[in-house]
Amino acid sequence: MAVAQRPKPAGAATRSRGPLGNERLTALTGATLIVGLAIVGIAILRFHTLFSLHMFVGAMLVGPLCLKLGSTCYRLGSYYGGRATYRKAGPPHIGFRLLAPLVVVSTLGLFGSGGLMLLLGPSSRQTLVPIHKVLFFVWIALMALHVLAHLPDLWRVLRQERRGVIAGRLRGVRLARFAAIGAAVAVGLLIALLLKPDMSKISQSRSAEVRSVPLSAVSGVRK
Repeated sequence: MAVAQRPKPAGAATRSRGPLGNERLTALTGATLIVGLAIVGIAILRFHTLFSLHMFVGAMLVGPLCLKLGSTCYRLGSYYGGRATYRKAGPPHIGFRLLAPLVVVSTLGLFGSGGLMLLLGPSSRQTLVPIHKVLFFVWIALMALHVLAHLPDLWRVLRQERRGVIAGRLRGVRLARFAAIGAAVAVGLLIALLLKPDMSKISQSRSAEVRSVPLSAVSGVRK
């Protein structure tokens, strides 16, 4: 005898594609960025040997970063634009709304200054490196607050998505989320590969500067 399936609550499909789906996409993309930024951070600690990795992974993160900014802006636009499901879900906490613009501006400044260095070449390092460093320290402080504030929600979403994947429910909206993140990573990888020649020029210029420092110091002592 066939067993009747339990009907889904009214509006469940809409919620999965609305605020709930947006929250999960934003959280999963954020987790992807955290992993990538951790690699960039490790590269900073070993900057002399992992400078090329720092540039490559940084360029790769452009794709996921754009996806996260897009999903966040979509939620804000939907809420303030009056979409019923987003209005019902309510706005983010006031603290998040105050912090978010600072995180966005510092992130765009950090990635923008790094991207400009790659596009303008080694001659731009003298001007842009100090700006990039200052933006990094501002960004890391703001990002630490941002991640800590969202950590409980991030952990909850990751557990829910993990249970869904283990249960074999990798289809529909969930599959679309993972596909979007995969596409963002692929776009980031393509950007990094296209910028690889520019990275090599920056890396060679920096290596030449490092090698020239002891020689300059010795010649200065002799004089």
